[in-house]
Amino acid sequence: MIEEINKLLIDEYIFLEMAEKMQNHLNTKLEKGEYNVRSIPYLKRMNNHMGSRITLDREAISKVLVSIRKHRPLFIDSRTSEDSIAYEVARQMEIPSAARTIFLDEVTEVSHSKKQLLRLGELAQLNGYAIGIGHIYPSTIEALKKTLPLLQRKGVELVFTSEVVQ
Repeated sequence: MIEEINKLLIDEYIFLEMAEKMQNHLNTKLEKGEYNVRSIPYLKRMNNHMGSRITLDREAISKVLVSIRKHRPLFIDSRTSEDSIAYEVARQMEIPSAARTIFLDEVTEVSHSKKQLLRLGELAQLNGYAIGIGHIYPSTIEALKKTLPLLQRKGVELVFTSEVVQ
């Protein structure tokens, strides 16, 4: 499945004109049972890790979100573009969704990720929750090890996005 989807990805984004092809491809595979997202253990959320350009185009992102809505996983707009409308469109389509608040590790340094985690904690306390997205970089893991105890002492609890998104 991943290999076939990767064939549709070029230069780290999905070309807008490929959105319909991607939707048709996914729907065909899903209908034939070749991609059974319900059979993937623990699948609860999907996000747009790449594809910034498509998240700016209402028609194109709608075509991709149709496939997501059909199988009802939660959608997180990674907001890889500040102007992304993917979250807005997903909400209009009644897909349980949210948008990323902070990237933890766009700079792969422990000090940067610690600063981002602390800011994430502040925003969570202010707004009731905040969504951070990071990678399994060694610097991110180290920052988590060092920062989580401090956040916990401040009353910040880490939970899965599925626990806060409606």
